[in-house]
Amino acid sequence: MGLLSFQPLLSGDFRARGIFFPPSEPSFHFLCDSPSNSVYIGKTRISSLPYFWNPKKLANPHIAIVGISGSGKSYLVKTLLTRASIVWNTNAIILDWSGEYAPWVAQAGGKIIDFSAGESLNLLDAPSDVSSRTTQIMGALEILTDISHFSSQKRLSEQALERAYGKNKRKIPTMQDVLDALKSAKRTGNSKKLNEDIDSCIYRFEKLCQKGKNCFFGNSTIHINELISSGLVCIDLHSLPSEQTRSLACLTILQFILEIMRLQEAQRDELKLLVVLDEAWKVAQDEKSIAVQIVREGRKYGFSLIVASQNPTDISKTILSNAGTIFVLRLLLQEYKDYVKGSLGYSEEIAQEISNFTTGSAAIHIIPREKPSSHPTFIIPKIDGEEPLAVLKIRGDSLKFEFEKEDLKRKLLSFGLDDAQTAEIVQKFAASQNTLSAEELVLLLEKYGFSRSRIISLLRELGAGEESLISLFSSLQKSRTRANLGKPATLVIEND
Repeated sequence: MGLLSFQPLLSGDFRARGIFFPPSEPSFHFLCDSPSNSVYIGKTRISSLPYFWNPKKLANPHIAIVGISGSGKSYLVKTLLTRASIVWNTNAIILDWSGEYAPWVAQAGGKIIDFSAGESLNLLDAPSDVSSRTTQIMGALEILTDISHFSSQKRLSEQALERAYGKNKRKIPTMQDVLDALKSAKRTGNSKKLNEDIDSCIYRFEKLCQKGKNCFFGNSTIHINELISSGLVCIDLHSLPSEQTRSLACLTILQFILEIMRLQEAQRDELKLLVVLDEAWKVAQDEKSIAVQIVREGRKYGFSLIVASQNPTDISKTILSNAGTIFVLRLLLQEYKDYVKGSLGYSEEIAQEISNFTTGSAAIHIIPREKPSSHPTFIIPKIDGEEPLAVLKIRGDSLKFEFEKEDLKRKLLSFGLDDAQTAEIVQKFAASQNTLSAEELVLLLEKYGFSRSRIISLLRELGAGEESLISLFSSLQKSRTRANLGKPATLVIEND
C-alpha cells in the first residue's frame, strides 16, 4: 500500500475508532510553566507533562470542582490554597459549610471564625454605599425567601431598610433597627391588608435572621476588610441553625468581599485572595447570586472564587461554563455526568474516562485567555498534593469504594463513632495495605453496638446499592452459619 492510499486510512476509519488518536492535550506551552509563577497540579495522562495552573493564561482565575464525596475535592482545595500561598503569598477565606476545613486551618496556623463562639455579622454594614447595600440585602431576600412573590411586602422591606439607614447617619444600623422601622409603620389607621403585610415582613426577617440567636442582630465582630489580608482564614458556618442562615451569611460575606475589592485599584494580573465556597448549593445555584456575578465580572479585582460540590447540578451552568478552570473528579450518577458534559461540551471519550476515575483522578477543562484551545479538556490520573493522597478502599463481592482517608474519618465520626473507634478502623486499613473488606467493616460496627439498620444506612450513604447490600449480608449470614454462630435467618434490608 502506497503512502497516498495509507493517508486516507489514517485520517478516516482509524481516527474515528481512536486507535492511533487518543483524546489530545493542550500544548507544552500551556501546560508547563515556572514553579515560581504557577501552581503544580499533576502529570497529564497521555504525555506525562507536568501541569502548572497559571491564572494569567486563563480567561479568569475562578475554579469549579465537582466530584462525589471521597473523590479528592477537599484534598485539591487544600493543595491549591497551600501552593498559592507559597507562590504568590495569596490570602484565602474558606466559607466552611460543614466544619470540614476548620481542623486543617487550625493545624496550619490559620484563623478560625466560629459563629458558635459568639461571632456576629451585621447585615447592614455597608463597605461602599448604603444604596448598594440595600439592593444587596433585598437580592439575598429574593434568593432565600418567597418575597419576590409579594410586591407590597418587598416594597415595605426596602422602605424599612432605608428608614433604618436614615435614622442616624453617624451610627451603623442593625437588623433590630429594621424591625423597629417595620413595627412603627403599623398603625390602627392602616388597612387590614397593609398591617398583615407588615407582620409578614417582620416574621420573614426574624425567621431568616434567627432573632434570639444574635448572629445577625448585633454589631459585627467579623471584619471582612481585615480578613481578606489575614493569610488563611476559615469562616465556620456549620453551627448556624439552618441552611437559610448559612446561605445568608455566605451571600453577605461574598457581597462584602466584592465591594471591598471594588474600592481598591484593579489587580488584573495579581491573585490576592482565594475564596472557597464548598457545598453551598443555594448560593452557587441561583443565577441572581453574587457567586454568578463574581464569575461574570472576571479577573479585574484580584481574587479567585473556588466553588466545589459533590452535586454538579447545585452549581449554576453560568459558573460551570464560564469559570476559567473546571476540575471534574469521580462522578457516579448519570444525571450528574450528563449535566457536566452538557455544560462543558467535552468529547464522549473524555466522558467514558471520567466514568472510570478513582480517587484523585481529574478531568481538567480550561478556558484560555488568549485564544480558544483545540483541546480544552485533559486528564490528570492523580492529583499530586502537598501530602501523599491517602486512599482507603472498601471491597466486597459486589462492593468497591474508595475514600480519601480524612473524608472517610469525617463520615464515620458524623455517623456516630467516637475518636477511638474511628482510629481503630483506620488502623485496620493501615494493617491491610489500606484495603478493608466490607464484611470486616460491618463486624467492627456491630462490635461498637450499631444496629443492622444503622449500618445499612451508612453503607447506603457510602454509595452501596440494594443488590450489593443483599449480597453482603447474605455472605455474612453464610459465614456465621459455617462458624456455628447462629442459625440462618430471613434476610431483610430495612428501609429508613
